[in-house]
Parts: sequence; C-alpha cells; structure tokens
Amino acid sequence: MQSITIRRASSEDLAHLSHLWHEKTLLQNQSDHRFQLMPDAPLRWLLSAREWLTQPQCAIWVAASDEALVGYLVAWVKPSAPGLLPEKMGVVTDMTIAIHDPQSSGTARLLLQVAQAWMREQNITVMTASIPHRQVVEQAFWASLGATRWEDTLWLKL
Repeated sequence: MQSITIRRASSEDLAHLSHLWHEKTLLQNQSDHRFQLMPDAPLRWLLSAREWLTQPQCAIWVAASDEALVGYLVAWVKPSAPGLLPEKMGVVTDMTIAIHDPQSSGTARLLLQVAQAWMREQNITVMTASIPHRQVVEQAFWASLGATRWEDTLWLKL
C-alpha cells in the first residue's frame, strides 16, 4: 500500500492540479449542464490558482502518492455576514481526488484534516463547503463527517 503525503501546493503543482480540476468538472457537467466550460477553462483555473497561492487567507494542499499528485484542497478564511458570529469562517471551495488512482482511498479525509488544523490555528471554529446537489458521493462524504445542510443556493435562468 502506498502512503499519501499531504503538503502545501507550489506553483509547480498547478498544471497538474488544473488537469485534476478539469477532469472533475467535466464529470460534474455530465450530470448538470447548467455550467458550460470555456475552451481555455484549465488555463483560467491555473491562473486563478496562481493568484490564490499569494493570498494569506487562502491555502492549497496537495496529496501525493509516490510523487504523483492524486488530489488537492483549496480552503479560505472568509468573513461572515456583517453582524453574525463567528466573524470569520473557513470555506472549502474545492476538493478534488483523482478518480483513476486506486491508492487515493482516504485522501479526502487527510486533506480535510490538514485544512481543519490550519483553520484552527487561525481561531476558526466553523467551516462550510459548497457541494453540487447532484454529486451524491461528495454529499455523502461530508454527511459522514457530521456536516449538516446550512443554506441552499438556487439557480434561476434569466
């Protein structure tokens, strides 16, 4: 059994992470066609992630198995709505695990543990994650951790 190593992402990782993001997004698009990918979507993601690496309120971790990247997680510390406690919360904006790697079992939990530790270091006591409604495996993962529904995002075509 290969071991999974979790570390902070570097700019050298971004091309591969962009590929993982694109692969996941294509699969999600098969079950929900409301979002359409731009022709240069992976490049746009890469350029955005390069900027995220410079932001102190953002952290990106990668999961590596024998030097191959098998997943990543993007987390942010963001302010809550004005007047609400806690004043800041952790937000997982993206987590992707390579679906073709049989060694990636448990990788999502490892990535999340590292992100939670980072958030606790910043006195964050709650976190959120937006999970597409039709992604039942991702929904089940978060529910297995004790996550509960908080609010719904609605889609209205204009």
